[in-house]
Amino acid sequence: MGRRRSQDGPLGRRRPAQGSSPPSASARSSRPSPPAWRCATTAGACFRSDHFQAEIDHLGIARSPAFHYEPETNGCIEKFIQTLKEQVLWIERFDTLEQLRARIRRFATDYNEHWLLERHRYRTPAQAHERLIHHTTMA
Repeated sequence: MGRRRSQDGPLGRRRPAQGSSPPSASARSSRPSPPAWRCATTAGACFRSDHFQAEIDHLGIARSPAFHYEPETNGCIEKFIQTLKEQVLWIERFDTLEQLRARIRRFATDYNEHWLLERHRYRTPAQAHERLIHHTTMA
């Protein structure tokens, strides 16, 4: 690895120039809130590392701690990853990284638009998301 310029972020992304003024209050209020990263308090050392934490800060991702005895915080993504492995990664071969990426994108689209999931009352994830957004905006 080469040296990074001081204005680059943890993964080489450019940071704002030194001395630039922060966005005005009106500009900040019009921005959507940053995505939150739900993290378990027992996360591995790689997630507690200074480098990972600096990258989370650089990307503007808010931390949202997972709580004990709340298995759904990690269970949903673990189930999705297991399904991805069973349906794609363990049964197909890919010659290039781009083929793998394209197949994962296709699987995610198919999963979100066509899979009926019990936890969503036998709706697709896209339908459940639409319903959640509709109810949130109506409240």
